[in-house]
Amino acid sequence: MLLHLIGEARARGYAQLSLETGSGGPFEPALGYIANTGSPTADRSQTIPMTRSAPS
Repeated sequence: MLLHLIGEARARGYAQLSLETGSGGPFEPALGYIANTGSPTADRSQTIPMTRSAPS
């Protein structure tokens, strides 16, 4: 799903993408997956906003 959204952003000419998720144990698999796509993470608080440049 994330890779599809990145592709859509590319097709639409978006400059950046943002995603926010929870933190902690239940979210660790998602956070790892998102980090592996080249998305930087903020400090780990209750929620984690992530922003990346949209691929051109």
